[in-house]
Amino acid sequence: MTLFITYDNEALQDGLGAQALRITGIYAIAKALGIRYIHSPILAAIEDVSHNLSGDSQNTELVSFFNNFFSFPSTTRDPNGALTIDIRTLSIRELTKFYVRYVFSQKKIILKVLLPMAVLDKCPRLYEISAIRIRTLNEKVISAHTKRPLVAHVRRGYDEKYANTKYTSGRHLPFSYFSDAMKTSVKLFRIPKGSVLTIHTDLVNKQTIWRPKQQGVLDGFRSNSGQEKYDGIKLEGYDLEREIETPSGYSLEVHYCDPLVKTFLDMCTAEVFIQGRSALSYLAGIINPNKVLWPEVQSHSRLPRWYSSSKIGIRIRDRMLG
Repeated sequence: MTLFITYDNEALQDGLGAQALRITGIYAIAKALGIRYIHSPILAAIEDVSHNLSGDSQNTELVSFFNNFFSFPSTTRDPNGALTIDIRTLSIRELTKFYVRYVFSQKKIILKVLLPMAVLDKCPRLYEISAIRIRTLNEKVISAHTKRPLVAHVRRGYDEKYANTKYTSGRHLPFSYFSDAMKTSVKLFRIPKGSVLTIHTDLVNKQTIWRPKQQGVLDGFRSNSGQEKYDGIKLEGYDLEREIETPSGYSLEVHYCDPLVKTFLDMCTAEVFIQGRSALSYLAGIINPNKVLWPEVQSHSRLPRWYSSSKIGIRIRDRMLG
């Protein structure tokens, strides 16, 4: 075998969840096809509101945690004299072409892939290969974490203040979706009455001034707001206990901008996990072996074992947020 595959960790350094998801997908493709895997860790990630408002840790520490959590083992070292082919978006057609051409070739070829989703969205079951490996690698961390009966990830954020508005408009699920999803879930999955239902969100619960450190975030805010003189980004507060209806007989616990590691592990281990529309939610659903509720407007395909929101009667009845 002279065909190798690795993640392009230089071309796009966006969110931690998005990058870890790509690495997870590339590892799955490699193992499924017997392609030699070369691990490329996350080098950097865009700063997010919850990263420093929570008092959790700096970006470098969060990058370190995700790199340790997703430390898939390389099956080989970088081969000497190999030709590297950069691929921004890997399709099944391209993957097949390279596999047939180079799998038994004398040439050493490294496919350096940024986006493997076109393959994984056609074959989402492949993620289970990576999920098994991740749970094995992090068995102590996962088993030591307290499982919550139900966790919902209300991904809303303040992206439109500093990110490209082309990608932030109408991006996130309305609050009413989570009211409906929790009401349906407690019945369908027989969550005992009196249980505490948990919401994790990247919103703040009171007006806050956020002072990001990354120049790209500051430049994006200045461009979107027209404020050339930066004096902090004003974040509006939300009261999700008013926005989201708690099912009768249950109590609601809302965590605003909790430490990212705690949020992620809560989602990975919950008995019932209601995904938000985000890469981090999708990634946690892959790792979580229990009940996972996938929204029909999620960016990526449903794993076969996940529950589809529309198939269990949940409809999106309000406009998307963002």
